Amino acid sequence: MRPILAAALRLTLGLWVGGIAIFTFLLTPAIFHHYPREEAGRIVGVLFPLYFPYLTALSVAALLLYGLLRRDRWRAAHGLALVLLLGAVAANGYNQLWVHPQSRAVKAKIHAGAELPPDNPLRREFARLHGVSMALNLSVLAGGAVLLLGGPLWWREKNRSHGFG
Repeated sequence: MRPILAAALRLTLGLWVGGIAIFTFLLTPAIFHHYPREEAGRIVGVLFPLYFPYLTALSVAALLLYGLLRRDRWRAAHGLALVLLLGAVAANGYNQLWVHPQSRAVKAKIHAGAELPPDNPLRREFARLHGVSMALNLSVLAGGAVLLLGGPLWWREKNRSHGFG
């Protein structure tokens, strides 16, 4: 059972890191490169309600899988993994449940008004929320990469050559 759980954890972390990398570094820049800014923003806005729950679900799944793998072999050395997993669940949940809804509300107010100047408080608030979302997203990407790539180095039990299990 442990090899199956370990493989499921690796797959979950791969989907987590790969999903963020593709969305952040390939898909979003391509959309903004090929479409006018407002249209690109609308396209990406359609994707966010799928993207944030996807990341939250993957981080929760990774935490549960890790807990199942470690329930009978817990050591203090696994604290970093637990901190990264709990941090990802918190960051993804915060992004999904607070930052994204706030961003959408501010964006709706911006679109409802006439052409607003760049220094308008609504635009500044949207930029701040966007920055918070990006910081959370990149921290989750970094944590996921550490979990995925570092697994064989620091999750291995004595006399085992493979990671996670």
